[in-house]
Amino acid sequence: MIAARSLTVRYGQLVALDGVDLDVAPGQIFGLIGPNGAGKTTLIRVLTGLLVPEAGGATIGGFDVLRQERDARRRLGYMPDFFGIYDHLTVREYLQLFGELNGLAGPGLAGAIEQALAAVRLKLKKDELVDHLSRGMTQRLALARTLLHDPDAFVLDEPASGLDPAARIELWDILRGLAQRGKAVLISSHILKEMEGLVTHVGLLERGRLLYSGPYETLVKAGATRRVRFRPVGDVPPERVVGLLTEHGGRLSGVPGDAYWEVELADDDTAVAALVGRLVAAGVGVSLPPVAEDRLERAFLALTGRDAS
Repeated sequence: MIAARSLTVRYGQLVALDGVDLDVAPGQIFGLIGPNGAGKTTLIRVLTGLLVPEAGGATIGGFDVLRQERDARRRLGYMPDFFGIYDHLTVREYLQLFGELNGLAGPGLAGAIEQALAAVRLKLKKDELVDHLSRGMTQRLALARTLLHDPDAFVLDEPASGLDPAARIELWDILRGLAQRGKAVLISSHILKEMEGLVTHVGLLERGRLLYSGPYETLVKAGATRRVRFRPVGDVPPERVVGLLTEHGGRLSGVPGDAYWEVELADDDTAVAALVGRLVAAGVGVSLPPVAEDRLERAFLALTGRDAS
């Protein structure tokens, strides 16, 4: 539904995109992830037809974003990082304005507004002035305006920027609903932890190159590690504990406090269980923390070779 082939963009000597290929299918929530300056905004500008690449091209629903601009834009809902809000308009008037800009009118527009408001849970705010909305409601209103013409694909640039946890959870629920309806959703973000539990697929962009593009689970399981935190109990010589860790391929990653050590193992239940069994048999009490919630961030660090510190 959203596709790019061999995209190359240069700004002088800077290569912003270096032969990027991308595919987002219906029903997928694709997280485009990378640090500031990685090329995410440039890629989005190409996908939305706002920037002409030096080489390659992009399509929305099979329509070229430059040569078949009207057809491509009819199938695309775009929510930029910064969007215009007209403070003197009510929520309904704001959506009516953008609906008319998208060619909607009459009963069709009125119905589209009601459906969009219901989808983003703003029906009770339709007569509220836009400048009276909270940040989270404003983000939902911006999403509502992209829903009006019922596009097949969505491109959202940092949609959770500035949202509190509750507002972000609400927004993610809405996006999951879109994917369940068969929409293709692409989200750009440099905050990897925000994508945990939401995205089905991931693209890791670094210095204009797409280092990985594929299923989320495939990425986080490749070379994934699990942290095991334990506390020696009784008269267990430290060197004996270190020896047990080494035998099981563990890597001591640091001493979090006076009483605890922490080790990284392969993210495998059997390996963790075997180590725990050996530690307990040696008289070492073991405390296992919850499974880390930063799996995507750790995968990115491993893939790019960046130091987590």
